[in-house]
Amino acid sequence: MRYLLEVTIPNEGGNRNLMSGKLLQSIQRYADSMKPEAVYAAGDGQRTLFIILSLNTAEEIPAALEPLWLDLEADVRVVPVLNSEEFGRAMPGIQRVVDARK
Repeated sequence: MRYLLEVTIPNEGGNRNLMSGKLLQSIQRYADSMKPEAVYAAGDGQRTLFIILSLNTAEEIPAALEPLWLDLEADVRVVPVLNSEEFGRAMPGIQRVVDARK
């Protein structure tokens, strides 16, 4: 299953980690260990990362998030996502729901 992680790093902890040199090091270590499909950086008043991560089971989610909490003091939102191929495979089920409501 593919997940979008919205990782928000609060300014206080982010500033502390940036000044100590740990911020980029922690992000790189996470990327090296978790092998995400993509990592995007953004800013909307706080440092924010958008990470696309594939996991085999939901039981892997806590271990995948723990380094973000511990190393970055981040708030993390987890959203299951589908690429276009997966969405196409989901369409028959969606159509069944639609048809049941007609």
